[in-house]
Amino acid sequence: AVVSTQSTGNNDCRNAQSSALATRAVKEEGNFWKNLYKNAIIDLEEAERKVGSLEKALRSEMRELEKSQETTRDTKTSYLKERNAKTYYKNLSEKYSSIVIALEKKLGEVKGRSHKLGEKVAALQKENEAAEFNLQRCSKSSAFAEEKLRAANHNGGK
Repeated sequence: AVVSTQSTGNNDCRNAQSSALATRAVKEEGNFWKNLYKNAIIDLEEAERKVGSLEKALRSEMRELEKSQETTRDTKTSYLKERNAKTYYKNLSEKYSSIVIALEKKLGEVKGRSHKLGEKVAALQKENEAAEFNLQRCSKSSAFAEEKLRAANHNGGK
């Protein structure tokens, strides 16, 4: 009967140890899940902070992209204006160059006509001078002839 009491005592001890081990295992498992839950919460909060930070960085990048696109549009507009201005002034330059060439040609023609007119004026002046000279000679001759006629009339009337 002593053996059976010992056996029962051993069983009780073993059961108590098993129960303590089981309780400890349940407690440890509970702590494991609590720690796991706590770490999951911490990880989620950290992930939310990172997502917030990434969203903020993304918004900043979007603003920079919009500025860059605006700058690109402005640059394209400036380039097109400059290109159009160059084309406009090139066309204007070509137009005025052709006008200058035409005017130079006209000037050459006018100078040629002016030279011919100058020659004609010079010839007419020579003719005019000759005519004046002849007129003076005729006038003198006429005056001389009138004097002779008067003298002849004066002498012939005596």
